[in-house]
Amino acid sequence: MVKWSDLSEASRASSSSYDYVDFEDRPWVTPPPPEERRVAVVSSAGIHAAGDKPFAWNGHDWRSFPREQVDFHLSHISVNFDRTGFMRDRNLYLPFDRLDELVAQGSLGSVAPTHYSFMGGSEAPEQFIPHAETVAAAMKAEGVNTVVLAPV
Repeated sequence: MVKWSDLSEASRASSSSYDYVDFEDRPWVTPPPPEERRVAVVSSAGIHAAGDKPFAWNGHDWRSFPREQVDFHLSHISVNFDRTGFMRDRNLYLPFDRLDELVAQGSLGSVAPTHYSFMGGSEAPEQFIPHAETVAAAMKAEGVNTVVLAPV
């Protein structure tokens, strides 16, 4: 995670202009106990399989991939995005090994068979809504009740 003070003046100015939502410090729903949770990962890193079409800049679509997938490509490119971690350890963007460890310890119920990725941010975030609804329905159909958001 980059520190605010490490950003360029232009990046700080741009980020300061966003209209951020202020959430109260409480969950939106009461989650099930950890041992009953079925977890899916949703990334905003523009992750896709080798044979998939890469994400377009400012795209609003999504990709899904099975839990067993090990080879990924990354469409997200930015001068503010260090890709070194992506190339060294997939658990930084898809923490499957850590989730599997929690399942093995009995601290987590299960890891879903399917996971998802979107492409970073957008100048028109409302265009994500129908895609997010489709992904949410797919996760619900697989019994997912907990999502790990893995942002860029």
